[in-house]
Amino acid sequence: MRDWNRRSVAVLGVPFDNVTMHEAVALIEEKIEDGGFHQVATANVDFVINAVRDPSLQELLCSCDLIVADGMPIVWASRILGTRLKERVSGVDLIPHLAQLASNRCYGIYLLGASEKSSKRAAEVLQERFPSLRIVGRYSPPLTSLANMDH
Repeated sequence: MRDWNRRSVAVLGVPFDNVTMHEAVALIEEKIEDGGFHQVATANVDFVINAVRDPSLQELLCSCDLIVADGMPIVWASRILGTRLKERVSGVDLIPHLAQLASNRCYGIYLLGASEKSSKRAAEVLQERFPSLRIVGRYSPPLTSLANMDH
């Protein structure tokens, strides 16, 4: 995938990468191997609507290394706009693929977000499904505005 030419489809100013699940996982693995900080967004309609209203969110999304369509309405919108996204790549479907990758390659996974109860349960389920998976930590920050999340 190293020679992959990034192609995106803009939906109301948010550039969704036109990738399949397999391509998304391969690109994420490539970023892991490159090292450094990389950001992936699994964006749905709520993200798009909030990005239209909040320029800082739109800027944040546009700076991501990969944005996938987390919902069929995004895929449908791409069709209406004339450039079809290959498929829906939801976060809930992506996580098991990434957990399998991490388990196979001995990568660590850090769970960020959700309530403490949900985060703990997610770690338990992932560990049950992928016994050799290394979960290196979890953090459930309090709900706050986007501006305060940066701090």
